Amino acid sequence: MKISQELLDLTENAQMYLLEIARLCEVETPVPLSRLAEELRISSSSANEMCRKLETQGFLIYQPYKGVVLTDDGQTFANYLLRRHRLWEVFLVEKLGLS
Repeated sequence: MKISQELLDLTENAQMYLLEIARLCEVETPVPLSRLAEELRISSSSANEMCRKLETQGFLIYQPYKGVVLTDDGQTFANYLLRRHRLWEVFLVEKLGLS
């Protein structure tokens, strides 16, 4: 899978949203913005604002009064981020002995 530089340039905050939406989609689709805001410990208006930005970038689809779902590109990038985080976790635990 090739990840473009544009994707890699997303802010950590935007990446965090994509990861959390991907995680929540495993339980509930679409993900209500109130649930996303609760999980990220932010206001609903902040969640709404970021989701609108991510929608214009093509990472998710916002359905008013229902919530958000990841697009194929959004899911692909969320999977890439998750894999990268897990690799770091393995390194930190197995190589550096952190818990």
